Amino acid sequence: MAVWFRWGEGDVFHMISHYYLQRTELRTARHRSTADAYFAEKGVAMSVAMSEECADLSLADVESAKPSAAFMSNVIIEKKRRQRERES
Repeated sequence: MAVWFRWGEGDVFHMISHYYLQRTELRTARHRSTADAYFAEKGVAMSVAMSEECADLSLADVESAKPSAAFMSNVIIEKKRRQRERES
């Protein structure tokens, strides 16, 4: 569960989760493939350093992290947009 609201000049973001209880399920051969395979599917080239950092991650690990990362990106983008509007 996540809540995000404006307060004064800022934003409040609060999230409650049981990430430690969540398990990435490796149901298919695709899920068991490497993180490199996920990025290849998306057409994203991985640097050597990034590939080394993701060496022990499965495609399913990366895919399951995407919604949380996308949500946080959207929160930050919206904050920056409002900040620019105030400055102009």
